[in-house]
Amino acid sequence: MKYVLEYTPPYIIRDIKLNSPQAIPEDYFRELFPHHELEERAVAVYLNAMNQPITHEIVGIGTLTASMVNIQKVCRTAVLTGTHGVILIHNHPSNNTRESVADRKITESLGKALQLFDCKLLDSLIYTRDEVVSLRERGLL
Repeated sequence: MKYVLEYTPPYIIRDIKLNSPQAIPEDYFRELFPHHELEERAVAVYLNAMNQPITHEIVGIGTLTASMVNIQKVCRTAVLTGTHGVILIHNHPSNNTRESVADRKITESLGKALQLFDCKLLDSLIYTRDEVVSLRERGLL
């Protein structure tokens, strides 16, 4: 089986170092979550050792209230792209910025899985219409 991945990051973040949630332009969030109000979606952003984006991909699409993250897919792409770190971003259509128990569990599970491949989960972000919340800044990572 052969995997072909797009290595070119989106034009919006190509030359940006993503070392904090504030470094990510609002336009990029709108590109990742075009139907923000309709469904929960999870996106993994893969970064090199300088925290510059390599690529991103959708790793889970859900309903209005839940999304499943495909941990195997995240790890596979991280290995194939030589990723140093991953930022997981998912939206909350409800506009609620509180992380759910499921959010905490997937963050913990993904972090452990990536460690097996010498890769780090740098942050897990919740995107809402009004703000972006970092689980790392909340002490949950």
